[in-house]
Amino acid sequence: MDVAILEVVGPPLGLELNRGAIARNIDYSPDYVGRRTDLLVSCGLLHIDEDGGPYYSITDTGEKVLNRDISPDDLEALGPDSE
Repeated sequence: MDVAILEVVGPPLGLELNRGAIARNIDYSPDYVGRRTDLLVSCGLLHIDEDGGPYYSITDTGEKVLNRDISPDDLEALGPDSE
């Protein structure tokens, strides 16, 4: 599910979308997508732009996850509980 969120805002289009638009494109509720996007932001995989939004966009690290350029161990280290 998190990968689906990254795919919607990731390459090739690199869209900036609110959680309602993301939810509509992956067939999950906006509330559930909101919880997942909050986690992805805290892990550094999504960027949140609060101006007029919030709108979510993929980060360079998020793109690396999509491209499988980050190992599972490295990905775990990105989690909010990693500190």
